[in-house]
Amino acid sequence: MSAQVVQTELIVLSRLRYGETSLIVRAYTRELGLQSYMVKGVLKPKKTGLKPSYFQSLTRLNAVVTYSPKTQKLHSIREAKPIANSNGFSADVLKSNVALFMAEVLSMLLSEEQEDQLLYTFLTAQIDRLELQPVGPDYLILFLLRLTHFIGCFPDKEFQPSQVFDLSQGIFTEPKHTHTALSIRASELLYRYLGTNFDDDQRINASKATRQEVLEGLLRYFSFQIAGFKFPKSLEIIQSIF
Repeated sequence: MSAQVVQTELIVLSRLRYGETSLIVRAYTRELGLQSYMVKGVLKPKKTGLKPSYFQSLTRLNAVVTYSPKTQKLHSIREAKPIANSNGFSADVLKSNVALFMAEVLSMLLSEEQEDQLLYTFLTAQIDRLELQPVGPDYLILFLLRLTHFIGCFPDKEFQPSQVFDLSQGIFTEPKHTHTALSIRASELLYRYLGTNFDDDQRINASKATRQEVLEGLLRYFSFQIAGFKFPKSLEIIQSIF
């Protein structure tokens, strides 16, 4: 079957250098879901058209791509321009590291080559929030919790004092019933996060150590729920920031 030409929005998740002048780009697209693209010659000096800066983590692009269903061949990006107000995060060290962390998590969670308009809309809203607002220590925890809605593993919210959150089952339970749980303090904090309005920018008072336990715990939770999920390499940097 010959390749189709599709116009789509996309969100860059990762890039890998291929040879001296090309990139392999993984992206989540509005129309086609998760896709991988060969971008030939983009690293050549004085290259016109596509630019390497377009392919940073979480950059949003309007693109014209080729799509060849039922083939293992990499697709290609013919044209691309950053979406208005989507300039990437390279000028902000904190936000660029947050964007890298989010993109790494998404690369491991998203596997379907099918469109999901609700998920795509959610992701663009989160990227807009990251671009336009200050990033506090609660941002990534709330982002991960929001993601659980879309991948079908939102934690159970029934909680009693002294219970702990079992990471393997996604429920609050008595400490004696589990060996894969957050501490009591981190479990209480997770429950407070679950009770927030995710659209608000409210802050939750907690120690850095407890907040880090919750963040790492959610990643462990994903590893129980999603086959092949691995901790993002950028986690250590994120823990040093927040």
